[in-house]
This record gives sequence, structure tokens and C-alpha cells, in this order.
Amino acid sequence: KQSMARLGEMASGAAHEMNNPLAVISGRAQLLMKRLEAGGGDPADAEQIHQQAQRLSELITSLRLFAEPPRPNLARTTAAEVVEAATRQMKEQEPGAAAPLVSGLEEAPPLWTDAEQLASALAELLTNAVQAQTRDWVRLSASVDLLHDRFVFQVMDTGHGMDARTLEHAFDPFYSNKPAGRRVGLGLARAKRLAEGLAGDIELMSSPEKGTTAVLSVPLSEGRTEVETGEASDAATGPGHPGVREPAERPGSPNGATA
Repeated sequence: KQSMARLGEMASGAAHEMNNPLAVISGRAQLLMKRLEAGGGDPADAEQIHQQAQRLSELITSLRLFAEPPRPNLARTTAAEVVEAATRQMKEQEPGAAAPLVSGLEEAPPLWTDAEQLASALAELLTNAVQAQTRDWVRLSASVDLLHDRFVFQVMDTGHGMDARTLEHAFDPFYSNKPAGRRVGLGLARAKRLAEGLAGDIELMSSPEKGTTAVLSVPLSEGRTEVETGEASDAATGPGHPGVREPAERPGSPNGATA
């Protein structure tokens, strides 16, 4: 725990120190592009500078978010709003991807959570599913687990799945079984950190060539959502517990979900 704390402090400091010069590089590159275009020159080199600077900046931002997850801003929201925001973020990463097939939103109770952070975590799961070379539509289901007082999102694909090693290290920062340069391997780690900041969790179930099911769960009762410092959140004084109904079907196993 001490080593992880030191690593987090180092990453946070590095993020601050490196973001400032990168902002200058990016700004100057854009200015150079305009000057080259005006003079009839080829702006390709300047565009490359800008793209790589932007890529590094996004990487540093992800590192900082992983090291210092933002404090949740709890408010009343709906599962439909979270899904809409997550789908929009997924399409920004994968513009040609089709929207997931969604079920269960009609029965979903109101949520007391940070909609932006929850949507970001869910968007990462959707993006991973789309990139899994799925043979079918990505499916997203929403349900209530009354036994454990949780609201559950399930993202299911029929893609190539994960072997045991990939599944074991899926949440490790910078681990990726994708080709070099495809992604930096921070997405699932960042998503899990966001979910944990909301007192939630993400679990993966997968087998090679049988697809993957990602389960994102967050507390259903407002009083259960507290920050990691142990201080009660504003949820304790929020509106009353939302009414819930038993879902028609409990979350299934990955085999059943991807058959």
C-alpha cells in the first residue's frame, strides 16, 4: 500500500510537470500548421507534432485520474442518462461502432451517484466490447440485485474473449493484449478506479472465443455510497430511498450471455 501511494504521488507530480510544456508544444504546432497552409507548404509534420503531443497529454491525464480519482459528485440521475452518456463517449472512441442493444432500463429505479464518472466507467466497458471483434451486437443490460443492494450493468460481447493471463491482468495499468500502439492499457484500470470511488466494482468473466461479460455494479441505497475517507456523502441527507422492483431476470453467466 505504501508503494502504491508513492507511485500515485509520483504520477500526479509527473502529470503536472509534463502537461505544461506539452500544452505549449501543441499550441505552437497548431500555429505552425496555419502558417504552412498560408504559404502553400505541407503541414503534415506539424500535424504529427500536434497529434503526438495530444496523445501524450491524454495519457498523462489518464495517469493522473488513476492516481487521484476525483471525488464523486453525488446527485439523482437515471440509468438511461448514464447509458446515453456512456454510448456517446464510446462513439467518440469508435466513430463507426453501432450503439449497443440495451435492455432493462424500463425497470430501472433512480440512481444516487456521480453520473459522469459512472458513464465514463461504463463507456470503457462498451469500447472494449466493440473492439473485441465481436460477431454480433454488443448487448447492455441493466438490473437490480436486491439481495446485495446493488444496481448492475452488464456489457456482453461475442468476441474473441480473454485467456487466463489476460483476464488475470486485465485491470493492471498499461497491460494490453492488443497490438502495440492500439491502446495504452489504462482504460479498464481507470474504469475500475472510478467504480471503486463510487463504492462499486467491475468484474470480468471471459473465455477464449466465447466472448466476455463485464459486470459493473454500484450501491443501490443512497446511504451506502460514501467516499473512501469514510466521511458520509451528501447522499445521507438526500431524497428518500428510490422504490425498486424485482428484475425479471438476474444477471446471467458469461456462457449464457454470449451463447
